[in-house]
Amino acid sequence: MKKFFENKKYLIIGVLALELVLLVVNALRFYRHEEISFISDDMILSYYDEATGTTVTEPGFYADHSDKQESVVYTPNVFLKKGIYSVTIDYSSNGGSWHTNYSTLVASNDPSLQQSANLVSSDHAALPASASLTTNLSWVHYGTDFTVRIGPETDATGDDLYVLVNSVTITYMAGMTVLHETAKFFFILLLIDLALFLYLFKKNETAEYLNKKAYVIAGMIFIIFFSSFMLFYRKIYFGDDIFYHLRRIAFLAEGLKSGQLPVKIQSGWDNNYGYAVGVGYGDVFLYPSAILVILGFSVQFAYKFYIFLMNVLTAWVSYHTSRRVSKNDYIALLCAGFFTLNGFRLQALYTGATVGEYGAYTFLPLVVLGLYDIYTREKKYGYITLAFGIALVVSNHVITPYILAFTIPLFCLLMIDKTIKKPVLLDLFKACGLTFLTSAFFLVPLLDYFDDMRGNDYSDILWERGQEMVTIFTEIADVSKDSGGWAGIGYGFIIIMALVIAICISGKFEEKTSVYVRVVLYNCFLFYMSLNSKVYFIFKDKLPGIYERFAEIQYPWHILDIVCAITIFLLAAALSKAVKDNTGKQAALVAGAMIMVVCIYHGGELYKETSLEANPLTMFDDTMLVEVNDSEFIIPGKDDTLPLTETDMVIRDANTQATASLISRDALKLTAQVDNPTGDTVTVEAPLWGYRYYTAKGNGQKLTTYRAESYKLAIDIPAGFSGTITIKFTEPWHWRLAELASLAAFIFWGYKLLKYKSLKQENA
Repeated sequence: MKKFFENKKYLIIGVLALELVLLVVNALRFYRHEEISFISDDMILSYYDEATGTTVTEPGFYADHSDKQESVVYTPNVFLKKGIYSVTIDYSSNGGSWHTNYSTLVASNDPSLQQSANLVSSDHAALPASASLTTNLSWVHYGTDFTVRIGPETDATGDDLYVLVNSVTITYMAGMTVLHETAKFFFILLLIDLALFLYLFKKNETAEYLNKKAYVIAGMIFIIFFSSFMLFYRKIYFGDDIFYHLRRIAFLAEGLKSGQLPVKIQSGWDNNYGYAVGVGYGDVFLYPSAILVILGFSVQFAYKFYIFLMNVLTAWVSYHTSRRVSKNDYIALLCAGFFTLNGFRLQALYTGATVGEYGAYTFLPLVVLGLYDIYTREKKYGYITLAFGIALVVSNHVITPYILAFTIPLFCLLMIDKTIKKPVLLDLFKACGLTFLTSAFFLVPLLDYFDDMRGNDYSDILWERGQEMVTIFTEIADVSKDSGGWAGIGYGFIIIMALVIAICISGKFEEKTSVYVRVVLYNCFLFYMSLNSKVYFIFKDKLPGIYERFAEIQYPWHILDIVCAITIFLLAAALSKAVKDNTGKQAALVAGAMIMVVCIYHGGELYKETSLEANPLTMFDDTMLVEVNDSEFIIPGKDDTLPLTETDMVIRDANTQATASLISRDALKLTAQVDNPTGDTVTVEAPLWGYRYYTAKGNGQKLTTYRAESYKLAIDIPAGFSGTITIKFTEPWHWRLAELASLAAFIFWGYKLLKYKSLKQENA
C-alpha cells in the first residue's frame, strides 16, 4: 500500500478509477421514471373572501378575478425528489403574453412570500390567450412537497382576468437530470484533479508562483469577485437588452443540439420562423453558455456564467496589456481594477445587459496593445496582436468594430509622422489582411446577407442619445424602476487623465512627450464624442451622407468602450514613469488608492440601486422566447402576424388538390408530407422566414427553394410528387471556406505565439 501511494502513476490510475465509479453511482441515483397527472376535478381554487377577510380554498379549476378577488388555481401537493421536471399545462385564459396570467412550481411547505428557501428554480411562465398548452422546465433543489400555481397575478383585482385549467402533467426528465448532475459532479472532480496535479507534480513551481504573485492574485480575486457580486442573487435582474440575449443563448443551444455548427440562423425566434442572429451578431463566446444549457443548466445560470467568464477575461486581458506596457505587476493590477470595475462597464453588465458590447469591451486593450507594439516596435508581432484583438471584438459585437473603423484611421492620421514610416505602414497593412482572415468566418456571411437584413435603424438624433457631461461620471436612476439605471465612467477617469497630464508636463515621458500628448488629446476627443454634443447636429447638417453611415453606432456613449481601453494604457505608461523616483511612488500610491476607492464606491452605488429597485426575473420562459420581434437581422418587410397564424405548411392556391402538412421539426430541420397529384408545379410555403441557403429534398431529388412574396421560405413541388420532404439550412461553400481561413489564421497566431515564447525562453 505504501508503494502504491509513493508511485504517482498508480496513484493517478487509482484516483481516476475512483472518480469514474463515483460518476456512475451519482448518475444511477438520479435515474428513475416519474410522471404525475392531474385533471380539472383534482384542482384547488384559492381566493380572498372580503366578507370574512380570509383566504378560502375549495375544489375548483376556474380562477376569475371578476367575482373572486386574488383567485388562483393550485394542483394537489405532490412529493418531488431533486431533479429537473417538465410541467405541462392545458388551459384557456384571456391574459396577455407577459405574465398577467402565469404558472410556476412552488414548494408547498415554504410559507415565505418569495420562496426564499430556494427549494426550486421555476419560471413564472406566461399563460397567454393566444395559446392553450405550455410546457416549462423546473429545477427542484431539495425533495419536498410541491404544487403548481396557475392563474392571474394575485395582487390584481377587478381586471376580469381568468384561467381555466384542463389538466397539469409533471414529468421527471431523467436523461436531462442525469446529464446535468453528472456534468456538475464532473466539473467538481476536475477542480479536485487540478489541485492534486499542482500539489503532486508542480508543488514547488506552484508554491514559488503563489509566493511571487500573492498580492496580484489577491487583487485579481477581489476584482473578479466584486465585478461578479450581483451574480450571487438567485434570480437575475432585468436589463434593457436581456430578453434579446437570453434568446440567443437558448436557441444557440437548440441549434447545436440539432447538429448545426456554427449556428448562423437560430430557430425559435418569431414562433420558430427563425432569425439570422448568428449572421449579424458575433456569438463565439456564447457557445460555452449554450453548452451548459445542453447539459441541463437553466438559461439563467448560463447567462450568469457568461457574465462571470467575461469578468475573468476582462480582468486578465487588461492586466496582461497593462503589464506589457508598464512592466509592473501592481500598476497592471490597478489598471485591471479600473477597466473591470468602472461604473460604465458594471452598468453594461447588470442594468444594460448589453452582452455584445461588454464582450467586445473585454478585448479592446489588445487592440491598443497591438497599435502600441506596431508604433514603438517593441514587439515583432504587433500586427498579429492588433489583428486578433479586432477579430475578438468582431466575435462579440457588430457596432464596436464599426467604431474602430473610424477611430483607428483617425489615430493613424494623428501619428502621421510615424505612420508613414515603412515598418509601421507595412505592419498596418499586414494587420488589415490578417484581421480580414481571422474575422472571415463572421464577415463573409454578414456581407453576403447584408441586403437581406433590416440592419440597425440609424438615428438622426445622436445628439439626444448621448449623455450630458454631468451624468457621464455619475449614476442616473431608472424612472421606470425596471433596471436600476445608467452609470457613467466614474470620477476615476478624471483622476487618471489628470495624473497623465501631470506626467506629460513634468517631462517624464522625455522624447516621447509629444506622442503621449497627442494620445491624451485623442482620448479627450473621443470622450467628447461620447456626449450629446451639438457637433453631431452640425455633422448631420453639413455632411449628411457621411453622418448617415456614422450614426449607425446608435448611441454616442458606445465610444466610451474605446476611451476606457486607451485610459488604462495611459495610466500604465504614466505610472511606469512616475514610480522611478520616491516622490513618484508616493503619488502613484495615492492616485491608485483614489482610483480604486472611487470605482468601489461607484460600483456599490450602482449595485445598491439595482438590488433595491430593479425588476428581478426568475429565468426565462418559452412564451417570451418565441415571441415575434422586429430586430436588426430580420428580413425587412415581413408580416409579423404570419408566425402566429401560419404554423404549418401553406399552399396559397385555393383551387389546387395538392396538400402539405408538417410532420416534425428539429430546430431548423423540418419534415413534411407533401402530395401533388396535379400536372402542375405547386408552391408550398414552410413556417420559416425565407433566408437564403435553405435546401429541400424529397424522393431523392433536390427541390427548388426561394423567398416567397410573403417573405417565407417557398418550395416548388413538381407535378405528381408524393412523399416526405426534408428542409434544412445548409451553409454555402464560401461560408465554409471563410471559416477554414479563420481557423488557419488562429492556428498561425498560436504558432507565432509559441515560437515567440520559445525564443524568449532561450534568450533568457
